[in-house]
Amino acid sequence: MGAFVPTEIQCVGIPAVFEGKSVVMSAQPNSGRTLAYLLPLVQLMRRGPKPKHPQAVVLCATEELSDEVFHMAKFISSYAQLKSTKENGSPQKNLSNVPIGMIVGTPGEVLQHIEEGIVVLDEIKYLVLDEVDAMFGFGLGPDIQKIITPLRYHSSKSDDQGIQTILVTSTIAKILGKGLSPFLERLEHDQAGQIAAMLLEVDKTEAYHLTESLDALKKKVAEAIISLNPTGSES
Repeated sequence: MGAFVPTEIQCVGIPAVFEGKSVVMSAQPNSGRTLAYLLPLVQLMRRGPKPKHPQAVVLCATEELSDEVFHMAKFISSYAQLKSTKENGSPQKNLSNVPIGMIVGTPGEVLQHIEEGIVVLDEIKYLVLDEVDAMFGFGLGPDIQKIITPLRYHSSKSDDQGIQTILVTSTIAKILGKGLSPFLERLEHDQAGQIAAMLLEVDKTEAYHLTESLDALKKKVAEAIISLNPTGSES
């Protein structure tokens, strides 16, 4: 894909997702945010037996983003399958038809898939909200909750450890707005540079809470920034 050196968000995001952690990721556009969660997710899903239904749901803010994420996931999955068949000496198949094990779409599209039975909630292990702050800005909060609420219910009834949730946001400055910009400016000044990426580890229950509103997400990010800037409260 022409990427030889991981970006900042990939350096912190790939290992965290691969270790099964629920996280909040924040980075600039075109910083490799999508690969930061897709690469480890594809590898995680290849560990076990192939399921009959998708194991991952990726919610995207726009149809354009969902198309981009889907084609990237398809490319990664096809490459992984090709590499596996070559190493095992198996006959190569038409990899364009190999399922990727995830549903990618806007909240409205994914809701339709759920209603059609394409998505079986009991089998979902991974949930991604890409550009979650933009989704709230577009008024998609109610649709998100229509998906999250039954997922949370089914997860609570199962014997596994819950759904791994990945929340991808735009830059920290955009999330926080003008209210907390002095804290961010002081932190960047003290660290002699702009913050290129942020990753917050959250437990699975808290991850559900952060999908309830943009205010909940802002509060979590603000707390993280303030905790890194202890002198900011005195200024």
